[in-house]
Amino acid sequence: MKRLALMIIPALICGMVFTSCGSKVAIDDGGDDEYYKATVRGKGLDCGNNIFMIQFDEEVTSLPISLWINFYYALDLPEEYKTEGKRIEVQFRLPKVDEMIACNAMGLALPHIFIVKVRCLME
Repeated sequence: MKRLALMIIPALICGMVFTSCGSKVAIDDGGDDEYYKATVRGKGLDCGNNIFMIQFDEEVTSLPISLWINFYYALDLPEEYKTEGKRIEVQFRLPKVDEMIACNAMGLALPHIFIVKVRCLME
């Protein structure tokens, strides 16, 4: 009986730990409430005529590393901000798996981000 209890108790504890923690796991998509300074660099060649590239002033650690220094494709950038050289501040999120865009690799291969909020940067 004691041997059976020694086998069942650890199994119950492990079961409670794994089931209680499993529902609380959140996926970090890189989105937050902070604004990041960037410059609009123009249209990309790779992923369609209306997708613009932006370059962050500093490295954003929550984003995948870009082979081109802090350059990203800015999805959902509003039309009024699609001007090369325009200084902006943005909030963003990473794309979900079903939101990935297939590109033709004719231009720069850049990571994508979705623009959540944007405002003009007054310097």
